[in-house]
Amino acid sequence: MRTLILSLLVRGGVASAVMLSVTAARAQDAAPQNSAGKGVPLSESAGTSASAPVVQLKNEAPSTPPPPAAGAPAAGGAAARHPAVGGAGMTYGRYGGAATDTDNEWGFRYNGYFRAPMNLGFGSRTAPFVGQSKTTISNLQVPGREFYSWQSTPNAQGPWTEMFFGYGNGVVESKIAVQAFNLSDPSFNDIDEQGAQIGISQAFVSLTPDINDIIENARFNLRVGAFWNQYGGAGKYDAGAYDAYIIGRTHIIGATYRFDYDLDANTLWLEQGVGVKQPSPSVSENTKYTLLHHVHAGINVENSLLFGLHYMHSWTQEQDHQCVNDPNANALLGACPWKGNVLLEDPNDGSLDVYGADLRLNMDAWGEFFVGYSLVWAKYASTVDAAIEVAHAGGGGFFSSGVTGIYLNERGNNAGTMQGNGHVHNIQAQYDFSLSTIIGPEVFGNTTLDGSLFGMFNMVSSQDDAQADGVKKLKFGADLEFAPLSWFAVGFRADHLRPNNTIKEQNFSILSPRLVFRSDFASHEEISLLFHHYIYAHRVCTTSQDLYCTQVANGPNFPDGFGAFSGVTQPVNTRGGPLDPQAEGLYMPPQENTLTLQATIWW
Repeated sequence: MRTLILSLLVRGGVASAVMLSVTAARAQDAAPQNSAGKGVPLSESAGTSASAPVVQLKNEAPSTPPPPAAGAPAAGGAAARHPAVGGAGMTYGRYGGAATDTDNEWGFRYNGYFRAPMNLGFGSRTAPFVGQSKTTISNLQVPGREFYSWQSTPNAQGPWTEMFFGYGNGVVESKIAVQAFNLSDPSFNDIDEQGAQIGISQAFVSLTPDINDIIENARFNLRVGAFWNQYGGAGKYDAGAYDAYIIGRTHIIGATYRFDYDLDANTLWLEQGVGVKQPSPSVSENTKYTLLHHVHAGINVENSLLFGLHYMHSWTQEQDHQCVNDPNANALLGACPWKGNVLLEDPNDGSLDVYGADLRLNMDAWGEFFVGYSLVWAKYASTVDAAIEVAHAGGGGFFSSGVTGIYLNERGNNAGTMQGNGHVHNIQAQYDFSLSTIIGPEVFGNTTLDGSLFGMFNMVSSQDDAQADGVKKLKFGADLEFAPLSWFAVGFRADHLRPNNTIKEQNFSILSPRLVFRSDFASHEEISLLFHHYIYAHRVCTTSQDLYCTQVANGPNFPDGFGAFSGVTQPVNTRGGPLDPQAEGLYMPPQENTLTLQATIWW
């Protein structure tokens, strides 16, 4: 019955969108530098869909920051490094705005972003053989390198490249995204196993007609195609310090409409969308063809207070598939990993619902504060693909990296069922500020000192794994950056993570000093030298099932992330991560020190 009602709502929403979209057109799609005006105009969004088999989950770039407004004061430090959009209804990352600045003139626009890090992880052999060094140098083997992992932080990012090609006239805009999370020349051409060269990931058309002749002080946008909607990002222009949307980001092809209505200096807004997600055909995958309906509403009070309410419903009702996971066996019907085991079979249609609210306060010189809450409700969610990405999890059962594997049963089949039943409470907060602005130029002169405080809390109720039921997760941190010169800054970030409140041995902290070089305060490029020191409560695991030590991700980063093991967490035809035959456990302990030389630029 609920699905029927939602389907009727969806049809009504799309119908109203189409009715409004045929009105006479005038350009209303504001460029990013105009985003401080009333309402929250839609603009092009983009990003990666972290779809990879069991083993590798893509690192992801923060949304490209918009150019500074003409005449705006230069920004530096944390505010310039981590611009963000996503809180309280600000749903679309801004990638350069409209293709043209004037109505009725068709034009082309090209913009993008890349991050190119040289990562060095330092370890040691327990008992080196003749001809071997005691110290080892490799790619990063640290917790949190994976994007779809609760332990994820931006301290261990890999490469990311994205290009956006737009064409339009202000009323009609289009965008095509080309993206990759691996640079194939200094690495390897990872096309088959993990799809690192993503290719054309998004393509959509956006219509922004002038409806003032119908409804005064109103704006309307309709977007159709493959694109992202983003809700609950802690930062002002991106997902924030943990690159995680606490309410959700969509990965679908479909349609979304948005309606804004101005009341003097305030704006009411409504947004609704539908879409579908095609799952991977891998026999290791349990998800089915996934549908999504989402609706959001909120208010913007004089650009000082933004508040939003959100509901997202993803579900499956597809028939079973024929599949063979043993070439010598007869074909089975159903989800391959679970068929034949009564405890693991999933005969029911699944659903993953998100209920949420978020609030953003713009306190002028005192900075910006964001807080968001979501309740994620999973019902046989192992069949629900990553139509919704929420709080570091991809859908309900996206391999082992959905809500089922990240929260409801981190230990897998040996610990209980993987059906995806339970719920998770999530809270994320972030406060961005500039001490040089608060205190004033009398003390700081032309220098800047910017900072950020951030944290995330999750509380799990699981029917899949009794040991996961009642688990609380907490991570928090701070970032400061001092820029004594327009071209140079020094920064420091500290993170503390508690993945399981009942097992303190899983806790760890990260201390991260950095040097930053750029051509000017508000420049598009950065060259950074970053050092990370990891402090573990209990670094070494005795077995792969040991819970009283630093935990590996369900899908370690392909091909050599911390805990990567051939034939277990990696495909059988690829090598696993580095091993030390003399060390305890099945894999090397996580590294304690890493070094990164990184270049980034947006345009």
